[in-house]
Amino acid sequence: MDGRCPHNLHSYALERLSLGGPSNQPRLGVVEILDPLPSLYGVRRVAKFMKPLVDSLPYVVKKVVMCEQTQLCGLKPFMWKRIPNLYTNTRSGDCRPVSMKFLEMHAHGDPPPQMSSITYRIVDNIRKQYAMDIYKTIFLPSYYAARFTDA
Repeated sequence: MDGRCPHNLHSYALERLSLGGPSNQPRLGVVEILDPLPSLYGVRRVAKFMKPLVDSLPYVVKKVVMCEQTQLCGLKPFMWKRIPNLYTNTRSGDCRPVSMKFLEMHAHGDPPPQMSSITYRIVDNIRKQYAMDIYKTIFLPSYYAARFTDA
């Protein structure tokens, strides 16, 4: 691997969607990409990767959401944009933890430290925390379950 993220933009660049409405910003039908390595692909390649998603989202929204709940009623393809000034992940192997942290921070309203303030030290701590969470939720229960069923 050449130190870059895997080559699947939909899996590793997290998207957030704005449908408009009373509490949302007035951007209608925009997919915002939280890309941890924007230098990996140029605008034309990203547009090619995003085309199936932005073309199909209006149909999904129409099927799932009533028009009264959103200002979006047409089937015009959505637009996309990359969110600028985020942490740029240049180290190999950090794509998934960084992407998951972007998703978590976005779900909580991007609390401090903001996505743009993430540093390598914070990413190292994120990786350690994920490793401990996996150990606690997967390894320990399976170890104790096997230990007590053998007795």
